[in-house]
Amino acid sequence: MRIRTCVAVVWLALAPAAVVSAQPATPPSAPPADPVAAAAALKAEGDLLMDNIRYGDALVKYEEAYKISANPALLYNMGRALEAMNRFPEALEKLRAFDVKAMPELHAKVPNLKQLLDDVEGRTTLLTVEAPAGASIKLGDVVLGVAPLAELRVNAAKKARLEASLDGFDPDVQDVELPGKGRATVKMSLTPKDKSAILAIDSPVKGATVFVDGGTARQVPTEVRVLAGKHTVKLTAEGYRENLVDVEVAVGERRPLIIEPGEAPVYERWWFWTTIGLVAAGGAAAGVTAAVLIEAPPGEGTIPPKQVKVQAGEYGAPVRRGRWVGAEPRSRGPGLTLGPVPVLTIAF
Repeated sequence: MRIRTCVAVVWLALAPAAVVSAQPATPPSAPPADPVAAAAALKAEGDLLMDNIRYGDALVKYEEAYKISANPALLYNMGRALEAMNRFPEALEKLRAFDVKAMPELHAKVPNLKQLLDDVEGRTTLLTVEAPAGASIKLGDVVLGVAPLAELRVNAAKKARLEASLDGFDPDVQDVELPGKGRATVKMSLTPKDKSAILAIDSPVKGATVFVDGGTARQVPTEVRVLAGKHTVKLTAEGYRENLVDVEVAVGERRPLIIEPGEAPVYERWWFWTTIGLVAAGGAAAGVTAAVLIEAPPGEGTIPPKQVKVQAGEYGAPVRRGRWVGAEPRSRGPGLTLGPVPVLTIAF
């Protein structure tokens, strides 16, 4: 605010003289000879712009100040401005440069620097794109460059659109996951426009993953542009066996392809664990919660309290006894058995 006030005062003081004099205006004076003061003024302007949430303008001021003074503190300020603009790879670069160049006394002013670096790095991914030479690679609305590309640090995202394009070829567009503080490798394939076809792949298992000819993983539903001819599609889904499907498409064809998942192994099916788990729990006497009883002829008299015994069958499973009152009761018959596993014996 002080800077703005000074500028206003100077302007108001010079205005009347400009009206009275017929002399042409003199050219602006040269920049101050003191680079430290000039950089400090630019930094102050940048700080004010940060306070007013004008991060892009603040970044420009910090960059101008750094060209003059090369003060490492400005690297930190640039990093924070870039972070506020969600330009995390660039922010990480500036903050790391500050970490290297700042003297200990300047470091001491940023005690949470390591935590900040970890947080910003966690918002980035190291991306490798494998694509035909000359293809233009775009991530969202940002052009990354022309293939072949070196590994790039980009913003992390659960779902980001990656596109490769080249004259005379149909573009390859993929929705990819970019894990925070991790790496991702994406293979892009381009098909000549006069030889291509489309596979429109879906599955009853939403979120299942497909691989066309061993390429990059894609989640269904998805469309993949391929060369006309034979192709192999692999579908994987949690809890199911993978399923391989061979398909042949003609030039210009758009082939809908719905792939069922492979049948789950017996030990992965819900009914296996619901039933067998109960049998195992009964056989081990580890807290029986349900039982199947076989009707027996009614006995005489009543059952005194706490005179019920629950025990496993005859295959060496442990016996669970209640607290007995009176004489040891006798068993009325064998327990229920499914296959070789005894389930439960109830005796009175």
